[in-house]
Amino acid sequence: MEEIFNGFDPELQFQTWNFPMVINGWVHKITGSEFKVLWYILRHTYGWQKESDTISYSQFRFGIKKRDGKWVDKGTGLGVNTLKRAIAGLVKKGFIETIKERNKEGEFQTTIYKPRFKNTIDPKTGGGLTVARKRIEQS
Repeated sequence: MEEIFNGFDPELQFQTWNFPMVINGWVHKITGSEFKVLWYILRHTYGWQKESDTISYSQFRFGIKKRDGKWVDKGTGLGVNTLKRAIAGLVKKGFIETIKERNKEGEFQTTIYKPRFKNTIDPKTGGGLTVARKRIEQS
């Protein structure tokens, strides 16, 4: 039998984080998988009062489980190829930016994701920025 959602906690109405109203009027321009990924990024940035967050594909897909066994969330449930397309679509449409850092060996590390703020359009693509940068390791 499929699991059924038990309903929203009545305390939800008193939480301080509200889903960003700025996307009203834009939701119809993104796919369902892009919406899932955008929601996940917003939850892990705005939801935790952070500007950006390092999120692995595994976290996007399956969620985050704490050491004590409790789930922070269960991810988006998307497959790898769908996830890649959704992220690329959100960057192209200007909803998010990605920062792909490299370690001192030059290998890419887990990508940093952030909502794209106003006036940060990539002049070459017209969308959000994808930045590859080398992390400076402190000795």
